[in-house]
Amino acid sequence: MESGDNARSTIELNENQQAVLNWIVGGCPPGVYPDSEFSHRVVARALKNRALVELSGHGVSWQATPTERGRVWPQAVAADIAAREEQARREASAPKKQRRKRAAQTKKVGARKTARKSDVTPNEMTPTELTQTEAAMPKPKPKREPLDETIPMASRVTKPHAAIRALIDHQARLNVPIEERRRALLILHSFVQECVRRSWDVIAIPSTKSQDPWNGRTVKHSPGSTLFTVDAGDAPVDVYVSMQRDRKPHISTQKELADQARYEWNRPPKYDYVQNDRVRLELSAARGGKVLQLDDTVTTRIEDKLLRAVLKVEALTIEAREIAEWVRQRELEAMEARRRAAELRQRAAHYDSWRKTLDTLRSDIAKHRAMIETVEALRVAVEQRGPENQHAEALAEYLSWSEQYVVDSDPLRRIWLPQGDRPDMTFEEWHEWNQHHSHG
Repeated sequence: MESGDNARSTIELNENQQAVLNWIVGGCPPGVYPDSEFSHRVVARALKNRALVELSGHGVSWQATPTERGRVWPQAVAADIAAREEQARREASAPKKQRRKRAAQTKKVGARKTARKSDVTPNEMTPTELTQTEAAMPKPKPKREPLDETIPMASRVTKPHAAIRALIDHQARLNVPIEERRRALLILHSFVQECVRRSWDVIAIPSTKSQDPWNGRTVKHSPGSTLFTVDAGDAPVDVYVSMQRDRKPHISTQKELADQARYEWNRPPKYDYVQNDRVRLELSAARGGKVLQLDDTVTTRIEDKLLRAVLKVEALTIEAREIAEWVRQRELEAMEARRRAAELRQRAAHYDSWRKTLDTLRSDIAKHRAMIETVEALRVAVEQRGPENQHAEALAEYLSWSEQYVVDSDPLRRIWLPQGDRPDMTFEEWHEWNQHHSHG
Protein backbone atom coordinates (compact mmCIF):
# COMPACT_ATOMS: atom_id res chain seq x y z
CA MET A 1 0.00 0.00 0.00
CA GLU A 2 1.49 3.33 -1.06
CA SER A 3 1.35 6.25 1.33
CA GLY A 4 2.38 9.89 1.42
CA ASP A 5 3.59 11.46 -1.82
CA ASN A 6 3.82 8.06 -3.54
CA ALA A 7 0.03 7.63 -3.25
CA ARG A 8 -0.63 10.95 -5.02
CA SER A 9 -0.62 11.64 -8.74
CA THR A 10 2.41 13.36 -10.24
CA ILE A 11 0.05 15.77 -12.07
CA GLU A 12 -0.63 19.06 -10.27
CA LEU A 13 -3.84 21.03 -11.00
CA ASN A 14 -5.06 24.43 -9.89
CA GLU A 15 -8.52 25.07 -8.44
CA ASN A 16 -10.11 25.95 -11.79
CA GLN A 17 -8.70 22.82 -13.45
CA GLN A 18 -9.88 20.69 -10.53
CA ALA A 19 -13.39 22.12 -10.84
CA VAL A 20 -13.57 21.37 -14.57
CA LEU A 21 -12.16 17.84 -14.04
CA ASN A 22 -14.75 17.12 -11.32
CA TRP A 23 -17.47 18.42 -13.66
CA ILE A 24 -16.32 16.09 -16.45
CA VAL A 25 -16.02 13.12 -14.07
CA GLY A 26 -19.57 13.86 -12.92
CA GLY A 27 -20.87 13.44 -16.48
CA CYS A 28 -20.81 17.11 -17.58
CA PRO A 29 -24.16 18.01 -15.96
CA PRO A 30 -25.91 20.93 -17.72
CA GLY A 31 -26.34 24.32 -16.10
CA VAL A 32 -22.84 24.52 -14.60
CA TYR A 33 -21.24 26.41 -17.50
CA PRO A 34 -23.30 28.58 -19.93
CA ASP A 35 -23.44 27.46 -23.56
CA SER A 36 -21.97 30.80 -24.65
CA GLU A 37 -18.87 30.35 -22.46
CA PHE A 38 -15.74 28.56 -23.71
CA SER A 39 -13.42 28.96 -20.72
CA HIS A 40 -14.13 25.43 -19.45
CA ARG A 41 -13.32 24.05 -22.92
CA VAL A 42 -9.97 25.78 -22.89
CA VAL A 43 -9.28 24.23 -19.47
CA ALA A 44 -10.47 20.84 -20.76
CA ARG A 45 -7.89 21.03 -23.57
CA ALA A 46 -5.18 21.51 -20.93
CA LEU A 47 -6.53 18.46 -19.06
CA LYS A 48 -6.41 16.46 -22.30
CA ASN A 49 -2.72 17.34 -22.69
CA ARG A 50 -2.22 15.79 -19.23
CA ALA A 51 -4.03 12.58 -20.31
CA LEU A 52 -6.84 13.18 -17.80
CA VAL A 53 -9.74 13.58 -20.26
CA GLU A 54 -10.63 12.79 -23.86
CA LEU A 55 -12.30 15.40 -26.13
CA SER A 56 -14.40 14.93 -29.24
CA GLY A 57 -16.67 17.00 -31.45
CA HIS A 58 -16.98 20.75 -31.98
CA GLY A 59 -19.60 23.36 -31.12
CA VAL A 60 -22.85 21.82 -29.86
CA SER A 61 -21.46 18.29 -30.39
CA TRP A 62 -18.47 18.95 -28.07
CA GLN A 63 -18.00 16.13 -25.54
CA ALA A 64 -15.53 15.41 -22.77
CA THR A 65 -15.01 12.07 -21.00
CA PRO A 66 -12.53 11.29 -18.22
CA THR A 67 -9.75 8.77 -18.68
CA GLU A 68 -8.93 6.15 -16.06
CA ARG A 69 -6.22 8.45 -14.74
CA GLY A 70 -8.70 11.35 -14.58
CA ARG A 71 -11.33 9.34 -12.70
CA VAL A 72 -9.02 8.46 -9.81
CA TRP A 73 -7.12 11.79 -9.68
CA PRO A 74 -5.49 12.83 -7.31
CA GLN A 75 -4.72 9.19 -6.50
CA ALA A 76 -1.66 7.71 -8.17
CA VAL A 77 -1.93 5.19 -10.97
CA ALA A 78 0.60 2.74 -12.31
CA ALA A 79 2.10 5.40 -14.61
CA ASP A 80 2.77 7.71 -11.64
CA ILE A 81 4.43 4.94 -9.62
CA ALA A 82 6.55 3.92 -12.62
CA ALA A 83 7.59 7.54 -13.22
CA ARG A 84 8.72 7.92 -9.61
CA GLU A 85 10.65 4.64 -9.72
CA GLU A 86 12.34 5.66 -12.98
CA GLN A 87 13.30 9.04 -11.55
CA ALA A 88 14.69 7.44 -8.39
CA ARG A 89 16.65 4.91 -10.46
CA ARG A 90 18.13 7.67 -12.61
CA GLU A 91 19.15 9.71 -9.58
CA ALA A 92 20.76 6.67 -7.96
CA SER A 93 22.60 5.56 -11.10
CA ALA A 94 23.77 9.01 -12.25
CA PRO A 95 27.33 8.69 -10.86
CA LYS A 96 27.65 5.14 -12.22
CA LYS A 97 26.52 6.30 -15.66
CA GLN A 98 29.13 9.04 -15.67
CA ARG A 99 31.88 6.54 -14.79
CA ARG A 100 30.65 4.13 -17.44
CA LYS A 101 30.57 6.91 -20.03
CA ARG A 102 34.19 7.91 -19.29
CA ALA A 103 35.28 4.24 -19.40
CA ALA A 104 33.51 3.75 -22.76
CA GLN A 105 35.18 6.85 -24.19
CA THR A 106 38.57 5.57 -23.00
CA LYS A 107 37.92 2.22 -24.68
CA LYS A 108 36.93 3.94 -27.93
CA VAL A 109 40.14 6.01 -27.95
CA GLY A 110 42.22 2.88 -27.24
CA ALA A 111 40.43 0.94 -29.97
CA ARG A 112 41.07 3.74 -32.50
CA LYS A 113 44.77 3.82 -31.56
CA THR A 114 45.00 0.06 -31.86
CA ALA A 115 43.31 0.13 -35.27
CA ARG A 116 45.71 2.81 -36.51
CA LYS A 117 48.80 1.07 -35.20
CA SER A 118 47.92 -2.37 -36.52
CA ASP A 119 47.22 -3.34 -40.10
CA VAL A 120 45.37 -6.52 -39.21
CA THR A 121 42.12 -7.34 -40.97
CA PRO A 122 38.91 -8.12 -39.06
CA ASN A 123 39.52 -11.82 -39.66
CA GLU A 124 42.92 -11.54 -37.88
CA MET A 125 41.52 -9.65 -34.84
CA THR A 126 40.76 -11.29 -31.57
CA PRO A 127 37.12 -11.24 -30.37
CA THR A 128 37.98 -8.51 -27.83
CA GLU A 129 39.69 -6.32 -30.45
CA LEU A 130 36.81 -6.85 -32.85
CA THR A 131 34.29 -5.84 -30.20
CA GLN A 132 36.25 -2.70 -29.33
CA THR A 133 36.55 -1.75 -33.00
CA GLU A 134 32.81 -2.23 -33.60
CA ALA A 135 32.04 -0.15 -30.51
CA ALA A 136 34.27 2.68 -31.78
CA MET A 137 32.52 2.79 -35.14
CA PRO A 138 29.66 5.33 -35.42
CA LYS A 139 26.22 3.76 -35.31
CA PRO A 140 23.85 4.52 -38.19
CA LYS A 141 20.97 6.83 -37.36
CA PRO A 142 17.50 5.27 -37.38
CA LYS A 143 15.63 5.84 -40.61
CA ARG A 144 12.97 8.52 -40.30
CA GLU A 145 9.58 7.48 -41.56
CA PRO A 146 7.92 10.23 -43.65
CA LEU A 147 4.60 11.61 -42.40
CA ASP A 148 1.47 11.12 -44.45
CA GLU A 149 0.31 14.69 -45.13
CA THR A 150 -1.84 13.99 -48.16
CA ILE A 151 -5.56 14.46 -48.66
CA PRO A 152 -7.80 12.79 -51.27
CA MET A 153 -6.72 14.26 -54.61
CA ALA A 154 -9.13 14.57 -57.52
CA SER A 155 -8.01 13.36 -60.94
CA ARG A 156 -10.36 15.79 -62.67
CA VAL A 157 -12.56 18.70 -61.71
CA THR A 158 -16.16 17.50 -61.34
CA LYS A 159 -19.00 19.41 -59.66
CA PRO A 160 -16.71 22.27 -58.73
CA HIS A 161 -17.46 24.72 -55.96
CA ALA A 162 -18.44 28.27 -56.94
CA ALA A 163 -14.91 29.41 -56.02
CA ILE A 164 -13.36 26.89 -58.42
CA ARG A 165 -15.98 27.63 -61.08
CA ALA A 166 -14.98 31.31 -60.96
CA LEU A 167 -11.35 30.30 -61.59
CA ILE A 168 -12.28 27.95 -64.44
CA ASP A 169 -14.22 30.75 -66.12
CA HIS A 170 -11.23 33.11 -65.78
CA GLN A 171 -8.08 30.97 -65.69
CA ALA A 172 -5.84 33.97 -66.33
CA ARG A 173 -6.25 34.74 -62.60
CA LEU A 174 -4.05 31.72 -61.86
CA ASN A 175 -0.58 33.25 -61.71
CA VAL A 176 1.00 30.18 -63.34
CA PRO A 177 1.92 29.24 -66.94
CA ILE A 178 -0.76 27.71 -69.15
CA GLU A 179 0.77 24.21 -68.87
CA GLU A 180 0.49 24.36 -65.04
CA ARG A 181 -3.09 25.65 -64.85
CA ARG A 182 -4.76 22.24 -64.88
CA ARG A 183 -2.58 21.01 -62.03
CA ALA A 184 -3.20 24.21 -60.06
CA LEU A 185 -6.96 23.80 -60.52
CA LEU A 186 -6.79 20.17 -59.30
CA ILE A 187 -4.83 21.22 -56.20
CA LEU A 188 -7.28 24.02 -55.40
CA HIS A 189 -10.29 21.79 -56.18
CA SER A 190 -9.05 19.04 -53.82
CA PHE A 191 -8.30 21.62 -51.12
CA VAL A 192 -11.78 23.14 -51.41
CA GLN A 193 -13.43 19.71 -51.34
CA GLU A 194 -11.64 18.89 -48.07
CA CYS A 195 -12.70 22.23 -46.58
CA VAL A 196 -16.33 21.66 -47.61
CA ARG A 197 -16.20 18.14 -46.16
CA ARG A 198 -15.22 19.72 -42.83
CA SER A 199 -18.23 22.09 -43.08
CA TRP A 200 -16.06 25.18 -43.51
CA ASP A 201 -17.10 28.24 -45.48
CA VAL A 202 -15.44 28.71 -48.86
CA ILE A 203 -16.09 32.22 -50.17
CA ALA A 204 -15.80 32.69 -53.93
CA ILE A 205 -14.30 35.88 -55.36
CA PRO A 206 -15.68 36.10 -58.92
CA SER A 207 -14.26 38.27 -61.65
CA THR A 208 -16.18 41.25 -62.94
CA LYS A 209 -17.23 41.68 -66.55
CA SER A 210 -17.66 44.69 -68.77
CA GLN A 211 -18.40 45.27 -72.44
CA ASP A 212 -15.86 46.91 -74.72
CA PRO A 213 -17.59 49.97 -76.22
CA TRP A 214 -15.63 49.67 -79.49
CA ASN A 215 -16.06 46.06 -80.50
CA GLY A 216 -18.81 44.91 -78.09
CA ARG A 217 -16.71 42.07 -76.64
CA THR A 218 -17.03 41.01 -73.01
CA VAL A 219 -13.91 41.79 -71.00
CA LYS A 220 -13.17 40.03 -67.70
CA HIS A 221 -11.46 41.93 -64.89
CA SER A 222 -9.54 40.14 -62.12
CA PRO A 223 -10.53 41.17 -58.56
CA GLY A 224 -6.93 40.76 -57.39
CA SER A 225 -4.41 38.10 -56.52
CA THR A 226 -6.67 36.45 -53.92
CA LEU A 227 -8.35 33.42 -55.52
CA PHE A 228 -10.86 32.65 -52.76
CA THR A 229 -11.23 32.71 -48.98
CA VAL A 230 -11.60 29.80 -46.54
CA ASP A 231 -13.13 30.31 -43.09
CA ALA A 232 -13.19 27.50 -40.53
CA GLY A 233 -15.21 29.66 -38.14
CA ASP A 234 -13.30 32.63 -36.77
CA ALA A 235 -10.19 33.21 -38.91
CA PRO A 236 -10.69 33.78 -42.67
CA VAL A 237 -7.70 32.76 -44.81
CA ASP A 238 -6.94 33.99 -48.34
CA VAL A 239 -5.55 31.49 -50.88
CA TYR A 240 -2.97 32.33 -53.57
CA VAL A 241 -1.15 30.35 -56.27
CA SER A 242 2.02 31.47 -58.02
CA MET A 243 5.31 30.23 -59.41
CA GLN A 244 8.54 30.25 -57.43
CA ARG A 245 11.31 32.58 -58.52
CA ASP A 246 15.09 32.17 -58.68
CA ARG A 247 17.42 35.06 -57.99
CA LYS A 248 20.01 35.50 -60.72
CA PRO A 249 22.63 38.19 -61.37
CA HIS A 250 21.28 40.92 -63.59
CA ILE A 251 22.78 41.17 -67.10
CA SER A 252 22.68 44.74 -68.28
CA THR A 253 21.19 45.45 -71.68
CA GLN A 254 22.80 47.68 -74.30
CA LYS A 255 20.42 50.50 -73.41
CA GLU A 256 21.23 50.19 -69.69
CA LEU A 257 24.97 50.26 -70.44
CA ALA A 258 24.53 53.36 -72.59
CA ASP A 259 22.39 55.11 -69.98
CA GLN A 260 24.87 54.18 -67.24
CA ALA A 261 27.73 55.70 -69.25
CA ARG A 262 25.70 58.78 -70.06
CA TYR A 263 23.99 59.41 -66.73
CA GLU A 264 25.73 59.07 -63.37
CA TRP A 265 22.47 58.52 -61.52
CA ASN A 266 21.52 55.45 -63.57
CA ARG A 267 21.85 52.28 -61.47
CA PRO A 268 20.50 49.02 -62.99
CA PRO A 269 19.21 46.33 -60.60
CA LYS A 270 21.76 43.93 -59.13
CA TYR A 271 19.58 40.83 -59.43
CA ASP A 272 16.74 39.52 -61.59
CA TYR A 273 14.00 37.27 -60.18
CA VAL A 274 13.07 34.71 -62.83
CA GLN A 275 10.19 32.24 -62.59
CA ASN A 276 11.12 28.57 -62.47
CA ASP A 277 8.97 25.46 -63.05
CA ARG A 278 7.92 24.95 -59.38
CA VAL A 279 4.45 25.94 -58.11
CA ARG A 280 3.79 27.70 -54.77
CA LEU A 281 0.60 27.67 -52.68
CA GLU A 282 0.26 30.46 -50.12
CA LEU A 283 -2.19 31.02 -47.26
CA SER A 284 -2.53 34.49 -45.82
CA ALA A 285 -4.66 35.52 -42.86
CA ALA A 286 -7.32 38.03 -43.86
CA ARG A 287 -6.40 40.15 -40.81
CA GLY A 288 -2.64 39.57 -40.95
CA GLY A 289 0.28 38.43 -43.10
CA LYS A 290 1.37 35.17 -44.69
CA VAL A 291 0.80 32.16 -42.43
CA LEU A 292 1.80 29.19 -44.63
CA GLN A 293 3.74 28.59 -47.85
CA LEU A 294 3.81 25.23 -49.62
CA ASP A 295 6.43 24.83 -52.35
CA ASP A 296 7.32 22.18 -54.86
CA THR A 297 10.77 20.87 -53.96
CA VAL A 298 13.17 18.35 -55.44
CA THR A 299 11.73 15.53 -53.31
CA THR A 300 8.13 16.60 -52.59
CA ARG A 301 5.25 18.24 -54.36
CA ILE A 302 2.40 20.36 -53.02
CA GLU A 303 0.01 17.41 -53.36
CA ASP A 304 2.18 15.43 -50.90
CA LYS A 305 1.71 17.96 -48.09
CA LEU A 306 -1.65 19.61 -48.78
CA LEU A 307 -2.90 18.42 -45.38
CA ARG A 308 -0.65 21.09 -43.80
CA ALA A 309 -2.80 23.80 -45.35
CA VAL A 310 -6.00 22.23 -43.99
CA LEU A 311 -4.56 21.85 -40.50
CA LYS A 312 -3.21 25.42 -40.60
CA VAL A 313 -6.66 26.84 -41.37
CA GLU A 314 -8.10 24.84 -38.46
CA ALA A 315 -5.29 25.91 -36.13
CA LEU A 316 -5.86 29.58 -36.95
CA THR A 317 -9.53 29.28 -36.02
CA ILE A 318 -8.73 27.51 -32.75
CA GLU A 319 -6.15 30.17 -31.94
CA ALA A 320 -8.60 32.97 -32.81
CA ARG A 321 -11.24 31.43 -30.54
CA GLU A 322 -8.77 31.04 -27.70
CA ILE A 323 -7.68 34.67 -28.13
CA ALA A 324 -11.32 35.81 -28.22
CA GLU A 325 -12.03 33.79 -25.09
CA TRP A 326 -8.96 35.26 -23.40
CA VAL A 327 -10.09 38.77 -24.34
CA ARG A 328 -13.59 38.02 -23.07
CA GLN A 329 -12.21 36.73 -19.78
CA ARG A 330 -10.09 39.88 -19.41
CA GLU A 331 -13.16 42.03 -20.11
CA LEU A 332 -15.19 40.09 -17.56
CA GLU A 333 -12.41 40.48 -15.02
CA ALA A 334 -12.25 44.22 -15.76
CA MET A 335 -16.03 44.52 -15.39
CA GLU A 336 -15.90 42.60 -12.12
CA ALA A 337 -13.06 44.82 -10.89
CA ARG A 338 -15.06 47.96 -11.76
CA ARG A 339 -18.14 46.54 -10.04
CA ARG A 340 -16.16 45.74 -6.91
CA ALA A 341 -14.57 49.19 -6.96
CA ALA A 342 -18.00 50.85 -7.23
CA GLU A 343 -19.37 48.69 -4.44
CA LEU A 344 -16.34 49.43 -2.26
CA ARG A 345 -16.71 53.15 -3.04
CA GLN A 346 -20.34 53.09 -1.87
CA ARG A 347 -19.44 51.19 1.29
CA ALA A 348 -16.62 53.63 2.03
CA ALA A 349 -18.93 56.62 1.45
CA HIS A 350 -21.54 55.13 3.80
CA TYR A 351 -18.90 54.46 6.44
CA ASP A 352 -17.54 57.98 6.01
CA SER A 353 -21.01 59.50 6.52
CA TRP A 354 -21.31 57.73 9.86
CA ARG A 355 -17.79 58.79 10.80
CA LYS A 356 -18.46 62.42 9.90
CA THR A 357 -21.67 62.39 11.97
CA LEU A 358 -19.72 61.13 14.97
CA ASP A 359 -16.96 63.65 14.35
CA THR A 360 -19.53 66.49 14.19
CA LEU A 361 -21.03 65.29 17.49
CA ARG A 362 -17.57 65.26 19.04
CA SER A 363 -16.94 68.82 17.86
CA ASP A 364 -20.34 70.00 19.13
CA ILE A 365 -19.75 68.40 22.56
CA ALA A 366 -16.31 70.04 22.80
CA LYS A 367 -17.82 73.44 21.88
CA HIS A 368 -20.65 72.95 24.39
CA ARG A 369 -18.21 72.18 27.17
CA ALA A 370 -16.29 75.34 26.34
CA MET A 371 -19.59 77.24 26.35
CA ILE A 372 -20.42 75.90 29.82
CA GLU A 373 -17.05 77.12 31.09
CA THR A 374 -17.71 80.53 29.48
CA VAL A 375 -21.14 80.87 31.15
CA GLU A 376 -19.64 79.83 34.51
CA ALA A 377 -16.98 82.49 34.17
CA LEU A 378 -19.72 85.00 33.29
CA ARG A 379 -21.64 84.03 36.44
CA VAL A 380 -18.56 84.60 38.60
CA ALA A 381 -17.97 87.98 36.98
CA VAL A 382 -21.60 89.10 37.59
CA GLU A 383 -21.47 87.95 41.24
CA GLN A 384 -18.23 89.87 41.76
CA ARG A 385 -19.82 93.10 40.50
CA GLY A 386 -22.76 92.73 42.91
CA PRO A 387 -26.25 94.22 42.77
CA GLU A 388 -24.91 97.76 43.27
CA ASN A 389 -23.38 97.79 39.78
CA GLN A 390 -25.08 100.22 37.44
CA HIS A 391 -25.50 97.37 34.85
CA ALA A 392 -26.46 94.73 37.37
CA GLU A 393 -29.95 94.24 35.98
CA ALA A 394 -28.75 93.89 32.36
CA LEU A 395 -25.95 91.53 33.39
CA ALA A 396 -28.36 89.38 35.35
CA GLU A 397 -30.71 89.22 32.36
CA TYR A 398 -27.87 88.27 29.99
CA LEU A 399 -26.59 85.62 32.45
CA SER A 400 -30.08 84.11 32.70
CA TRP A 401 -30.34 83.91 28.90
CA SER A 402 -26.85 82.37 28.63
CA GLU A 403 -27.66 79.69 31.15
CA GLN A 404 -30.82 78.80 29.25
CA TYR A 405 -28.85 78.75 25.94
CA VAL A 406 -26.36 76.29 27.41
CA VAL A 407 -29.21 74.01 28.41
CA ASP A 408 -31.02 74.30 25.08
CA SER A 409 -27.88 73.87 22.93
CA ASP A 410 -26.73 70.65 24.59
CA PRO A 411 -25.94 68.34 21.60
CA LEU A 412 -26.82 65.28 23.63
CA ARG A 413 -30.44 66.47 24.12
CA ARG A 414 -31.18 65.58 20.47
CA ILE A 415 -28.69 63.34 18.69
CA TRP A 416 -28.81 63.46 14.88
CA LEU A 417 -28.25 59.94 13.49
CA PRO A 418 -26.84 59.13 10.00
CA GLN A 419 -29.07 57.52 7.41
CA GLY A 420 -28.96 53.88 6.35
CA ASP A 421 -28.03 50.65 8.08
CA ARG A 422 -24.90 50.08 10.09
CA PRO A 423 -21.77 50.09 7.87
CA ASP A 424 -20.39 46.63 7.03
CA MET A 425 -16.84 47.98 6.55
CA THR A 426 -14.18 47.84 9.25
CA PHE A 427 -12.01 50.79 10.20
CA GLU A 428 -8.92 49.09 8.72
CA GLU A 429 -10.69 48.60 5.38
CA TRP A 430 -11.93 52.20 5.31
CA HIS A 431 -8.51 53.55 6.31
CA GLU A 432 -6.77 51.54 3.56
CA TRP A 433 -9.32 52.65 0.96
CA ASN A 434 -9.01 56.27 2.09
CA GLN A 435 -5.20 56.12 1.85
CA HIS A 436 -5.41 54.93 -1.79
CA HIS A 437 -8.15 57.37 -2.82
CA SER A 438 -7.32 60.50 -0.87
CA HIS A 439 -6.69 63.58 -3.01
CA GLY A 440 -4.19 66.21 -1.88
